[in-house]
Amino acid sequence: MATITDAIKDRISSLDLLISRLQESLASRPAGKLRMTVERGNNRYYKFLSGKGWEYIGSNDEKTVKDLAQKEYEERLLNDALNERILLQSFLKCFHFTDPDEEIKMLDERIRKYVKPDLSPDDAFARRWLATEFEQHRKTEYHRIETLRKDLVISKSEALIADRLFSEGVPYRYEQILRLGKGFNQMVFYPDFTILNKRTRKLFYWEHLGLMGDRNYCQDNLTKLDTYAKYGIIQGKNLILTYESEGKTLSMAYVKSMIKEFLT
Repeated sequence: MATITDAIKDRISSLDLLISRLQESLASRPAGKLRMTVERGNNRYYKFLSGKGWEYIGSNDEKTVKDLAQKEYEERLLNDALNERILLQSFLKCFHFTDPDEEIKMLDERIRKYVKPDLSPDDAFARRWLATEFEQHRKTEYHRIETLRKDLVISKSEALIADRLFSEGVPYRYEQILRLGKGFNQMVFYPDFTILNKRTRKLFYWEHLGLMGDRNYCQDNLTKLDTYAKYGIIQGKNLILTYESEGKTLSMAYVKSMIKEFLT
């Protein structure tokens, strides 16, 4: 159940970013509201100002129409975001997470020693997670390096990371599909590793950037990381990045430190 509260807290953080961005944008929008009528089959646009009435917007002033239309959209989105944030915060205040460890502590110490906690083992949870079907990137001719877990990966560095995760008992999925956004704006990514911290039940993503000397590769990945951040996938929070370039190989010491810091 801890994953529910974690997900809600992550959503609240995303809403905070959205609210801040909308408030900043709305501060630069013109006063008034957009109104439209249809006269003789033609759309006519007006700016409505409280206390001043309707002001016609000429056909050569498309910028004002766009600004006011965008303003109405952003105001609606901001209102929905604020309401959602209030609801989520209220839920967190009244939500009670049943913690077997805490219940044990509430018992008289003379009784406690006879009680066996009813705990769901982390390893059992991880096994269920690994056994759940998931969408994976299709295998290509480049997926030809086998890991200790018998996955086929693209690079030796990916294999080293996978083998270290496997050796440490950290459950992972290789190139699981990740969809961000909705509808026509939905984007599809394939993080190198989707990883479960079985102790906290939180998901992490691990991207290995192995061609940092390639300008186009860097640009593409910087754009991807910007998109990740927009949807709450942020380095140091739930995203791990490793790097490699010509003359600079993957640091296994760094890999081990990232696993220790975030995944165990």
